[in-house]
Amino acid sequence: MSSSRITRNTVMRQLAAMACQSFEVGVLRPNGRMLLREWTAEQIGDALSWLRRENARGAHIYIRPYGAHALGLVDDLSADSPRLPG
Repeated sequence: MSSSRITRNTVMRQLAAMACQSFEVGVLRPNGRMLLREWTAEQIGDALSWLRRENARGAHIYIRPYGAHALGLVDDLSADSPRLPG
């Protein structure tokens, strides 16, 4: 299976798991410019090749539920990150 197909399957499964109608997609380019869009899961799927190219050029890609939601999203953790109590 190609890496683009693996990426598409992984992204679409994660979007489905969030069960949201729309998502905020952010592309933070190395020059500090941020592009923000509201897209559906289908629109994100259609734009994956563009998002991959942006990422390969050094941009950070953010996809999170649009508007108010009950999800807690965490980014940039490693095995060495401290654990939260509880």
